[in-house]
Amino acid sequence: MDAIDTQLTQVTEEIDALKKERTEAKKELERAIKAYTSERVMASLQSLLDAATAELKRLGEKEVQLMRQKDRLTAATELSYSAVPRERFLKSLSEAGISTSKPAVNKIVDTIARRFPNHMLAVAGSPDACYELYKEVKELPATFTRGIIQDKLNVSINGPMPGQKSILTAIDLEAGKRCVFKLLSPPQLVASAPPSVLAESVSMEVEVSTIVSKAEIPRLVTSEVVTVSVKHSDGLSVSARPWTALKMRHYHSSLTQVPQLSERLIHREFGRIYSALVSLHALNLVHMDVKSDNVFVDEDVFWNLGDFGSCRRTNSPSWTFTEVFNPYAIVQFKTSVIPAMDMVLLCVMIGVELEKETWKVRLCGKTQRVQHEFIKKSLSEIQEAAFRDEIMRVYEESYAKVIDHLNEFV
Repeated sequence: MDAIDTQLTQVTEEIDALKKERTEAKKELERAIKAYTSERVMASLQSLLDAATAELKRLGEKEVQLMRQKDRLTAATELSYSAVPRERFLKSLSEAGISTSKPAVNKIVDTIARRFPNHMLAVAGSPDACYELYKEVKELPATFTRGIIQDKLNVSINGPMPGQKSILTAIDLEAGKRCVFKLLSPPQLVASAPPSVLAESVSMEVEVSTIVSKAEIPRLVTSEVVTVSVKHSDGLSVSARPWTALKMRHYHSSLTQVPQLSERLIHREFGRIYSALVSLHALNLVHMDVKSDNVFVDEDVFWNLGDFGSCRRTNSPSWTFTEVFNPYAIVQFKTSVIPAMDMVLLCVMIGVELEKETWKVRLCGKTQRVQHEFIKKSLSEIQEAAFRDEIMRVYEESYAKVIDHLNEFV
């Protein structure tokens, strides 16, 4: 590629020089015509001009040939690069028991490579994860209704996000950027949850998203509340009707899908999410679901905390949370929420990210929930002293506050 670029640069310089020579030849010809009437002089100058024109044409054709050659090499390089995760994905599917020689299977894999390349790259190499992604995409309708969003929103819909059937990926045609729509439906609560709680869960997420967006807190995901008209529900987890939705930026991926990061980078992002939570708490709000699935990563590996579906006002009763990441028991609809709970969850998330592949064994042991002593041990093994001291202080202080608070409900 470098050799071709060098040739191309040389040819371009030759063309520029020849253009200059041609201009000078024209000027010389004009001067000669004014000074002489000799047909011999005019013929000589015209011959020079014709030769220069022919050379310019030759070099132009050569430039076109080189450009085509460069395009072919670039396309071949990109094809080779994109083929790597696809081949690994097919291999993993085969290990999961899927016959990859069938045309129908390859057609679905092509769809994944085209519409969900980041997902393919993230799961390639894991048979179970590849199989789950394959199943999700297989269930999507072949031609997703493009009219699913009201025309006035001026977006082009791609389809449901794999594994997130209430989230639609799209292109904002006005801004020329990728975006997502989260169709707001009540969270999965226990059967005893009163209807008023189900309705409030949606209105609360809308309210919190609006407050956060207006506050423009760095590292918290902002959104716009819109109305989405679902004309059919194929491939979605919601029914066909108008829905309240949140229109948000499309991030590169969630933190869960990002490969193992360095301790230095994790320290950097810990501080920024910590500051974002402090700002959120100042608004009298507690997130209650800080975890890797709800942290969205951009192209520069900056973390952004989103998904405010479990968010509650400080000292309000809890309703949804991810039990496995809480090192203590929270009684749904009874235990009230406090800011320290978010800080504990943040520290647990860091413990997960320090060694992504082994976090369940390290933090849960043989139980179904992270354990206090295991969390402390994991955080105490951080190599960078400043990071270790900072996060240990945050965790121990926050954990103590939560335990004192929970004792009030015993």
